[in-house]
Amino acid sequence: PVCIDGFVSFDRSQYFPNNITISLTSHSQFILSLSHATLRRSGRCTDSQKRRKTILYRSVTFEKAALERSFSELLDQLYRERCTVYSSPLLLITDEKCEYARALRVHPSRFSIHHLTVNSKVPRTFHNPLFASNYLDRELRKDLADHRRETVCFPRNVANMLNRLVVYLGWHNYEKHYRIAKHIILTHAEVAGIERNAICKARESQFKERAFLSRIGLSLLERRLWLRSFSTPLKRKAEYVPFYAYA
Repeated sequence: PVCIDGFVSFDRSQYFPNNITISLTSHSQFILSLSHATLRRSGRCTDSQKRRKTILYRSVTFEKAALERSFSELLDQLYRERCTVYSSPLLLITDEKCEYARALRVHPSRFSIHHLTVNSKVPRTFHNPLFASNYLDRELRKDLADHRRETVCFPRNVANMLNRLVVYLGWHNYEKHYRIAKHIILTHAEVAGIERNAICKARESQFKERAFLSRIGLSLLERRLWLRSFSTPLKRKAEYVPFYAYA
């Protein structure tokens, strides 16, 4: 089973909330992929906040159906990687967002997916079907300064924030113990079925061999991260990408 849920933070300021949609395996909490969408601020605002929001939004174009696009990108990757592996339908667990249901209705993978929705008001215990997503949300709030609430630590650049997040998720998959207990020394990747020898070989080559864009196959997200294609609200210039990154 795979859990998909949105992690809510913000880009540059609280007038530009974001939704980082993350897919991970339900049992092993192994991170599969993520996508990003910048949204409009919703909820109550004071008169001064409304005026400030109006001024800021004059120079920003927001993507239509951003949540649906974000969710569809994760479905695309699941469909590419798993549609030929399993003969039985894949169990997909999400909350009750209507954007998820709309995106799934028109996606080719809908015939091979059994969709289970969970009310967001259900207690976030181990028995909650969305426990894996809730667990990861807590870890991100705890470990990454970019996403701690009500502090002066917040991301000023979307591309940099996502790069830091992906590095953390890589550590979570391949370095962090599945459970903090003396008798459990397996990582999340090993619980997901990846052999330790394969992880060690990949780690060695990571620090000995240089990666080239033209020689490796990257997913849509990985390519956008590599080329820093994520825009930051109110930033007029494109992100700087060194020439050698295109090699």
